[in-house]
Amino acid sequence: MVDLWIEVVALATLIGLSGFFSGLEVALVGVSKSKVVQLLNDGLKGSKALHRLKTNPSWMMSSVNLGNNLVNVGASALATSVALRLFGDDGLGIAIGVMTFLILVFGEITPKTYCNANSTKIALRYAPVLLGFSYVFYPVVKFFEIITKGVVRITGSSYVPPPITEEEIKGVIDQGLAEKAIEKDEMELVHGALKFDDTVIRSVMTPRTKMFTLNSKMILFEALHEINQNGYSRIPIHGDNQDDIVGFVHVRDVLKELEKDNKMKTLEQIARK
Repeated sequence: MVDLWIEVVALATLIGLSGFFSGLEVALVGVSKSKVVQLLNDGLKGSKALHRLKTNPSWMMSSVNLGNNLVNVGASALATSVALRLFGDDGLGIAIGVMTFLILVFGEITPKTYCNANSTKIALRYAPVLLGFSYVFYPVVKFFEIITKGVVRITGSSYVPPPITEEEIKGVIDQGLAEKAIEKDEMELVHGALKFDDTVIRSVMTPRTKMFTLNSKMILFEALHEINQNGYSRIPIHGDNQDDIVGFVHVRDVLKELEKDNKMKTLEQIARK
């Protein structure tokens, strides 16, 4: 009876490890290269291991799938042993049915759903574990990596993901606007920058003599009337003359200060450099 309980605990552990590898695969794939570089620059714990894995996708996928298949095979074999002991010859069918359910729910669907929603956190925390695992099983992982790269080459494909396109960048910016991570004027600024190489400079520049600027010493109460008449959201401010541009003010900043009853502040005090 004690041996049976040991096998049940071992089976539960293997199913948990199956969920670990399945979820980690989703988390690693879900973290973009640009995000990994940002994490590395921030010096976050686990970022170096994550960067090493992401820079070699075939090694990363070979490692995580080796781990997943090892524990799944072990779990299936152990489940069959337990079922045969408990139910005799009928145990094989029972083991197949029960293991299919357990692996689907606890080894695939649940961990993948959770890790997809928390990909960065999971990838950072467990990338060092997977990297260590890949070194322990280095010969096997290397073998599968070579086979994978060979098959990919035969098909005429590339195992290196394609570079991000301009349209994908625009899509990310639009999504940021939809999720209120950025504001509309910031979205328009990025879209404008992406179109800049297709634009004739003369068509977007305003001649200095036609520029609308305000004196940096002007108080907000006086500036509001001028701003309302011209309708610009960003206004350059100048010092002694219009050639001496010292910064710019955003209408949003002016309105915020006026709401706080800071109408005697000068444009210079709230300017952005």
